[in-house]
Amino acid sequence: MSDGTGFSALPEEVLTVIGGFCQELLVWRLMAVSRKVRRAVEPMLGRFLAERELVGHPCLLEHLPLRSVEDEVEVEDAERASKLLEIVKRFDKHLTANPRSLIALKRLTIECRWDEDDHASWYLLDRFPELEQLTMMFVVRPQDGPGQIDLLKLSDLTLYSTGAPIWQLLGFLETAKEVRSLKVLSGYRNPVIPDPLSMPIVLEDDFSPLLQKLQRVYLAGHLESLVNITRVFSTLPALEYVTLDPSGDTYSEEQLGNILRSIRKGGTVHSLALFGPAALDFMAEAHDPSQHGCLNGIRLLVLDETGDQGYTMMVPPENYNPKPDMNSLERIPYARYPNLSPIQPLCPGVLYVHEELQEFFDTYPTLRSVMFLEGYPPDHFAVDHTVLGPDVLYLVTRPEGGGPMRAIGPLVPS
Repeated sequence: MSDGTGFSALPEEVLTVIGGFCQELLVWRLMAVSRKVRRAVEPMLGRFLAERELVGHPCLLEHLPLRSVEDEVEVEDAERASKLLEIVKRFDKHLTANPRSLIALKRLTIECRWDEDDHASWYLLDRFPELEQLTMMFVVRPQDGPGQIDLLKLSDLTLYSTGAPIWQLLGFLETAKEVRSLKVLSGYRNPVIPDPLSMPIVLEDDFSPLLQKLQRVYLAGHLESLVNITRVFSTLPALEYVTLDPSGDTYSEEQLGNILRSIRKGGTVHSLALFGPAALDFMAEAHDPSQHGCLNGIRLLVLDETGDQGYTMMVPPENYNPKPDMNSLERIPYARYPNLSPIQPLCPGVLYVHEELQEFFDTYPTLRSVMFLEGYPPDHFAVDHTVLGPDVLYLVTRPEGGGPMRAIGPLVPS
């Protein structure tokens, strides 16, 4: 069809508007109509090409909080592996036919199986020089380590491995030195010795020079296998936000103590999230007199209900001193698992006991508010304590000028 008849006769601005209402496949088909139509609608491809997901189903990773569904999915299933390889090869053909996609892709979620032919998923990454955000899920044998991948513009990296992820992480960080946000979930399990702390994986490489621009870190799963990261906290000048969400018994008291000392020595971390029962162990370590002042720089502390007593762990037991030093603490978002039984308006004690929370406010005079949330927010460090959103159960505040705390929210009895 010529450029001047039929559909092609429409003005280019009209064609562009039409292209804006089309799904990706239809935009590709329109581009084949004529040069004029292609010129008008091709810019509409950008919103489709900027993001891709190349994973098996169901996805192995949940993000709120960072969790694996490995126990619910047979990751070694041959059919899953075969379908994933088909997805990757089909996308590879798309890239060959449409090279524009190579520079348009900004955000990618991909599953990599180390039993693939030629490790197709891993080496596919080298083709995206403009990639900024990557979520990578590895199904690997514990000792596997891939080669280096050049992602010079990568700023946001989420990495999950069914084995120890530290080799894969090193493969990224040796060139991706612009990473500002790092999330790592280690699914490491020692196949020989059942003790989860046995034979921790520690590389001789110094990760500090590779993480100089890191601002946020979220470490989950087997914490001891991530000691290459935790031991350099104090040397990262841009680090401000730390989330620790380890599995039970995958860390030592020594590692928790080193993390506390590293936070104190670095002096840049002002926001800390502690998820799961490990929060109790972490704060117990903070009680130790040798950790005096370790958390004085923390202004925002995020907790969740899986830590058993939640906020009350911060108040020393009767006749026990010292309390954790948190002389700058201002706000606490407190996340409650959304699948728990509903809270009734007349039963606020399900979330907190007034006298205990009042003692908590008295213990930390700089504390301004505690917000109880239904579920985990997309960014637990960005919770606005001035807005009662739909996920807010209670907001407990210290009145201006001091005095007893007061609660507001949809569950507060009128």
